[in-house]
Amino acid sequence: MKFTKNISILFFLSFIFLFFNITTKAVKNPFGLDVNIESDAIYFVNEDTNTIIYEKNKNLKIPCSALAKMMTTILVLESKECKENPKKFLNKKITASPEIFDRLYLKGASNANLRKGETITVKDALFATMIQSACEATMMLVEMFCKQNTEEFVNMMNEKAKELKMENTNFVDPDGLDTSSQQTTAYDMYLLTKYCMKNNLFKKIATTTTYEIPPTNIHQKPTKLIHTNKMLSKFLGGKNYDERVKGIKTAKIEGKDNLVTIAQDKSYNYTLIILGAPKINNESVVYKEARGLYNWAFKNLKLEIIAAPGEKTIPNNIQVNMSKNSAGVILTPKEQVTILIPSHVDKSTIYWDLSDLPKTLDAPIKKGTEIGEVKLKLSDQEIAKVTVAAAQDVKADIFSFISNMVIRILTSIWFILSSIIIIAVVLWLFINNKFKPKKKKNIRKYKPFH
Repeated sequence: MKFTKNISILFFLSFIFLFFNITTKAVKNPFGLDVNIESDAIYFVNEDTNTIIYEKNKNLKIPCSALAKMMTTILVLESKECKENPKKFLNKKITASPEIFDRLYLKGASNANLRKGETITVKDALFATMIQSACEATMMLVEMFCKQNTEEFVNMMNEKAKELKMENTNFVDPDGLDTSSQQTTAYDMYLLTKYCMKNNLFKKIATTTTYEIPPTNIHQKPTKLIHTNKMLSKFLGGKNYDERVKGIKTAKIEGKDNLVTIAQDKSYNYTLIILGAPKINNESVVYKEARGLYNWAFKNLKLEIIAAPGEKTIPNNIQVNMSKNSAGVILTPKEQVTILIPSHVDKSTIYWDLSDLPKTLDAPIKKGTEIGEVKLKLSDQEIAKVTVAAAQDVKADIFSFISNMVIRILTSIWFILSSIIIIAVVLWLFINNKFKPKKKKNIRKYKPFH
C-alpha cells in the first residue's frame, strides 16, 4: 500500500514537472515584459529589427474565423486582372447573388447590410471585407473569380499558405464562417500579415478607419463602414483608443477574440498578433492586452546602434591555416548593428556569443568575406543575430601552404588506409618469401658409359 502511494506521488510530481516545462517553453520573453497575459497565443515583433518582444504558444492551433478574410483579400489584390490595371479592376461592378445569402442565412454572419441583387464596386467589397468584416462582400469577391465554386478559391488560399510557409494553417472557406476546422497560429498569422502589408493596396484598405459605399441600386443613401478594431476610433473605442495603432483585422470565435494590428510611434514599428483572448467580467481582454503590450514596448525599449562595419572588431580564437598571420582573422559586422534593448540597459553589457563560428579557416581570406553568425545576448537571452565578416585580407604563405598540405595528406584517412594496405601487402610478401620452403635443384646424374 505504501509502495503504491509513493508511486502515485512520484507520478503526480512528474506530471507537474512536465506540465511546467511544456508551459514555460511555450513562452519567450527576452526583455522581461511584465504585462499580464490571459490570451491563448501571442506573437509580438519589433519590425525595425525583426526582434521578438514576446511570444506565447506561437504554434498553438486556434480557429481563425474572420482572419481568413486577410488571405481572401490579398489573393484578390494579387490577381492578374488587378495587377494589369488596378484602377479599372477596383471600379469593376459586381452583384450579390441569391446563393450568397442562402449560405449566410441564420448564421449570425457579420455584414455590411448588402442585399440580394445589390451592385457595388470591387473596391467597395474589399473595404467592406476588411474593415467591416462583411461576409456577403467577401463572397461577392470570391464569386467574381470562381462563381459558386468556393472550393476552387479555398484551394488557392491553402496553396498561398504553403507558399508563405504557414505550416499550421488550414482554410476551409474564404470568409471564416466555418469555425470547426479552419485553424491557424499566431506565428502563421504573423507571416501572412507581414506578407500582406507589403502590398500597398492591402495596407491602405486594412488601415482605413471608416469608408462609405456610395448609393447603389438598392440603397439610396451611402452605407458607412467602420473598422471593427475599436482601438482605431475615439468614439467607439473609448479607453481602448490608441492613435499609434493601425488596422488590421479582428475576429470572434467561440466566445474569444482574435486581433491583428500594427502600431507606429516616431521611428518604432510593431506587429502584434493576439489569438484566443477570453472575456473576463463580460469584457474581452483583447484590447486591454494589446494596449498594455504596446505601452510597455514604447516605454521600455530603445533602438541602439552598437556596432558598424570596420569600427567594431570582434576578438576570436579562429585558427587560420596556411598563413603566417599570428593574429588570425579580424572580424567585424557585415552591416551596421542596430538592436532593441531595454531603456535602462547600457549597450556595453550586450554579450557577443561566438560559439557558432567555425573553429578553423584556410587562407587566403579576402576582406568582406562572410565568416558566420554571432549571437547577441542579454542576461543569457538571445536578442539578435549578427553576420560577421573578415575586416581585412589574410594572405596565404607558400611555405605554410605546402607544409599544411603535406600534413593534411599525411593525416588524411585515405593516406593512412593506403599506407596500411601497402604495409600489409609488403609484410605478406616478405613472410611468404622467407618461410616458404626452397625447392631443391634437380641435378641430373650421369651413369658411366660401359
